[in-house]
Amino acid sequence: MAIKVELEAALAGNAENTKENRKQPMSLPERLAMLEMILDKLPFEIWYKNTAGEYLYVNKSFADNIGKKPSDCIGKKDIDVFDEIEATQYRQGDWEFLFGGDPHAQQYKTSDGRMSMEFKAAVSDESGKYDGIVGCDIESKLDEIQALIMADAKSAFRTVFEGAPFGMAIYVNENPVPNDVNAKFCELLGISKYSALNTDWRFLTHPDDIEMNEKLLEKFKAGEIDSFELEKRFLRANGTPVPAKIRVHRLFSDANSPTMNLCIIEELK
Repeated sequence: MAIKVELEAALAGNAENTKENRKQPMSLPERLAMLEMILDKLPFEIWYKNTAGEYLYVNKSFADNIGKKPSDCIGKKDIDVFDEIEATQYRQGDWEFLFGGDPHAQQYKTSDGRMSMEFKAAVSDESGKYDGIVGCDIESKLDEIQALIMADAKSAFRTVFEGAPFGMAIYVNENPVPNDVNAKFCELLGISKYSALNTDWRFLTHPDDIEMNEKLLEKFKAGEIDSFELEKRFLRANGTPVPAKIRVHRLFSDANSPTMNLCIIEELK
């Protein structure tokens, strides 16, 4: 009995200490360690390059995909970690992103046949001077993303899905009404999540753009293509058109499980 009382007292003391510690802001090293831990848990490749094209940071997923440790990539350029063809297209993509190319996502085909879709953002220093590029490759891990969706609603994918800076919707089988949407999807279309989850995609699309969307969707459903993209106009609840680029990918297809499709929406400004 005495041991039990002492143990309960110790646990209570630890709980109080934890509450007290939470009141104290984390130091910079602690915040950085926490951030790195989170980034290493994500199923996406994440990287950061400086102006010379040298990697200053890569997460575990990035390193695992090329069979290296994260520390092996730091200070290296694309030509040091990829074959010449991939390295050239990645470096060219960076320049296009920064100097007049596609300001949104960029898609590549890797040497082993995988498709790579990268979302990039320019990084600036305190004076506003360009300092590098941070990127996220979402498409390289679609199989793992699917597994996480099916396995755990509180997965790392769920965290990224909910906080993504672009609209995302998941459709099951051939249902034209989404099974799930993220906050950005609702923001872009000016509707509530309840409305989004009860509305056919056609009612959210400009009438003049429905036909071209349906033609690609029919090929997609027939298995002629595994993904497609197009630029079209959505309609907000107030009737305002929203020019956007959409990318639709088949996440999962199995005889014993429902087919799940991911739609990524980027507003074109």
